[in-house]
Amino acid sequence: MKKQIVIFLLALAVAIPAAAGGARCDGSKDEVAKMQTKLANKAWLGVEYDKNDDGYYIINSVHDGSPADQAGFQKGDLLLTMQGEKYTKANKAGLKKVWSKAAPGSEVEYVVKRDGAKVSLDATLAHVPKDLQKKWVAEHMAKAHPEKQYVLND
Repeated sequence: MKKQIVIFLLALAVAIPAAAGGARCDGSKDEVAKMQTKLANKAWLGVEYDKNDDGYYIINSVHDGSPADQAGFQKGDLLLTMQGEKYTKANKAGLKKVWSKAAPGSEVEYVVKRDGAKVSLDATLAHVPKDLQKKWVAEHMAKAHPEKQYVLND
């Protein structure tokens, strides 16, 4: 069964707890500010994808104007590698290591499978757009701290 996985949910799983000092986010204004700061400095590709039965990710959406869009990613591309690291659910540790080195402005090589052929794509990662930063923090707060009121910095 396919499970909808969006790139921002992966970022939430990795970035939000880290931004909040691990899994100890208390939902305070200081923690929200830390999350925003961390997200502002995170690298962003700009795709959404589903996981297939083999644990690979298939792109179902490319954000207009994103690094992925500029690099030529297309809906239906199957992500195979990022910087030579296998892009699969089973390889979370390897991907986390590669992503930890990625920064806005980094050029990253991806290999995708498109129409049965391997295609190499180079993307220059960008900063996470402010509207997405706010959305991710708001989603985290609504889920983890629904009782808290918070104000996002601009």
